[in-house]
Amino acid sequence: NRLPNKFVSKILSFGETGMGYTLFYFVFEGGEKVLGTCCCYCDFFDFDSEYECKNIVDVLEVKYDDPVERKPRIRTLGYYWCLYS
Repeated sequence: NRLPNKFVSKILSFGETGMGYTLFYFVFEGGEKVLGTCCCYCDFFDFDSEYECKNIVDVLEVKYDDPVERKPRIRTLGYYWCLYS
C-alpha cells in the first residue's frame, strides 16, 4: 500500500493547504477523483475496500480557495513516534 514515489513527490510539491495538512485528489483509473489528506508524511494511506493504491493514475492539487468539501475520504495511516536515548 505504499504510494509510488512519483506521487509522494508531487504531493509534497503542493505545499500545505492549511496549517499542518495538505489536501489533494487521488485520480483513479476511470477518472474518479477522491479527496485525500496527509500531514508530515504521505507514503502510506488507509484505503478502504473501494479503492486500491495500484489503481491510482495521478494526484491533483487542491487550492486553498477551491470550493471542495473538506472531509477527505482517504487519509494517511496512523503512526507513532518512537523516541529513545
